[in-house]
Amino acid sequence: MSHPPQQPPQQPQYMGQQQFQQPQPAQPPQYKKRKKWPWIVGGLVLIAFIFGAANAQDNATPSAGSETANADAQAADKQEQQNPAPEENTQQDSSGVTRLDFGETHTWSGGEVITVSAPEEYTSSNQFTQAPEGKRYVALDVTITNKGDDEYNAMSTKLTVQHNGQVAQQNHMAGDSLPDVQLPPGGSTTFTSVYEIDEETGKLQVSVQPNVFASETVYFSGQF
Repeated sequence: MSHPPQQPPQQPQYMGQQQFQQPQPAQPPQYKKRKKWPWIVGGLVLIAFIFGAANAQDNATPSAGSETANADAQAADKQEQQNPAPEENTQQDSSGVTRLDFGETHTWSGGEVITVSAPEEYTSSNQFTQAPEGKRYVALDVTITNKGDDEYNAMSTKLTVQHNGQVAQQNHMAGDSLPDVQLPPGGSTTFTSVYEIDEETGKLQVSVQPNVFASETVYFSGQF
């Protein structure tokens, strides 16, 4: 008995010569990320503006303390203009010696400030203390100020006077003796010393030391 021939497997059906494709699932929409840096920069600019405005207001509005300080400074300037300090001018020659004119001021390292005024003719009202023949008297005002940190006794000051190269003798019967005055820091005193010199005009020189141990001697000089 013969068997019928087997049929080959059937192929998938095509539509319009193309195989039917299964639809793909829809993709979710893509959103662009917003940039954050413009907001950050804007915030920093706003903060800087607020601080700048606050500082400008503080500077424009003076405090009571600053107004008081300005008033004190103006008062001090006015006081200094009315009572100027003695002129200080340190002039050293080639040997390192300090030479000043009368009326100038010098400050030592210890804070002693000394001024020798311009010399003036001195005439005694006492007939028994008149200058000898060929002689005359000269008066010198010496001002001492203590700008150091410790007390200072004006009696420690050492003065020597020469006129035309000769030693001038002090007239202890006229003027003031070297004062035994204790000067606290900031204290000041003035005394007058009288010396006998020749009638002939010449160079008057006064050497000054704040004490005998001072390493610096200052020379005030001028014609008299």
